[in-house]
Amino acid sequence: MSLLRGRNREKNLTGELYGKYSFGNMYNELLSEEHIANIVNIIKNDFEIAGIIDKYSSLKIMDVGTGRQALAMALLGVKTVEHYDISKEHVNRFKKLLKKKKYSSLNILTRNLDLCKQELPKNKYDFVYLSGIVHHFSNTAKGLINCANAVKKYGLIWIYFYRSGTFKWFVNEMIRGLLSVEDIDRFFISSAINYANGNLSNPHTSQIMDDFFVPYINLYSPQQYITFMSKLGFELYSSSHSDPLSSVNHNKAHHSAVLVFKKNTNSVNAKDLGSLLQPNDEINQLDKKIYSDKETKDIIDIYNKLKEVVLNKKYDVIRYSTCLALHKIAAPQYYGEPALPPKRKELKILLENTYIYLNKVINK
Repeated sequence: MSLLRGRNREKNLTGELYGKYSFGNMYNELLSEEHIANIVNIIKNDFEIAGIIDKYSSLKIMDVGTGRQALAMALLGVKTVEHYDISKEHVNRFKKLLKKKKYSSLNILTRNLDLCKQELPKNKYDFVYLSGIVHHFSNTAKGLINCANAVKKYGLIWIYFYRSGTFKWFVNEMIRGLLSVEDIDRFFISSAINYANGNLSNPHTSQIMDDFFVPYINLYSPQQYITFMSKLGFELYSSSHSDPLSSVNHNKAHHSAVLVFKKNTNSVNAKDLGSLLQPNDEINQLDKKIYSDKETKDIIDIYNKLKEVVLNKKYDVIRYSTCLALHKIAAPQYYGEPALPPKRKELKILLENTYIYLNKVINK
């Protein structure tokens, strides 16, 4: 799901999005002592899933993201943490934070890097932690090969990814089909007005901007990742939320999953990968061919009819309202409700009613 209409593709749009609109809009809160204490517990749990809970103090770890995870790892006492992020704003903020007296002795290095363009050191890290990263690469295969090369032999790589074939991304692809990057500032402000009394520094706005406007959400199945990493010389070591492994399951599959792989070779063999995890291997969640049930196909048909009408700029207010309403159905966990079971009935009613209303307006 690329969202780059109307902008120069060579710009660092992912870094811009996260630096200003998502997480960057609430960076101080994310790196507050209270939040970091919560992240420490999350990292502990992730280390346990990865099977390194008893040995992380001896590991050289690579982390990618805002810096909060790297900080938590350092506070836990890992040997070294090297942090990378595509957002210059995040890296500059993180450097400033690390100069504070309480953090100045921590063994953390941080650097601004595009992992699809700039090469990492080879065979350097015992554990590479990619939490919510790989699906946002401009080219998932290219970025993941770079990270895989950085893992030592018998080292581990943690991959938390948005999972194709799940209800959240089915609905979220509908939302992104109604948007262009020109909408970004209006949604930034309107989401803050709707959910935080106009306060731009709030988690609802971060989540909405991430789901709506991050330039890339590349969706693949767990099996596509497993096949890809196997060809690189890795074996599946542990996992979380990866069952069921079926390529499509709106009713039971979690919207994201974790796969941890162990490297069994000195050097990565990136040959014979074909189109695996390349942009043309990404799965379109609104492709009726991947669904066997009539209900889902009918929902896609209703959406396509609505999309044709609502993209007319005369109906921008309705388009914005529809996107915000769809997000509550796609990601109810952000609104205090369980993520599953999916709200299929509500989705169909929303699309049908909006389409009926628009036709009444048009035919007046």
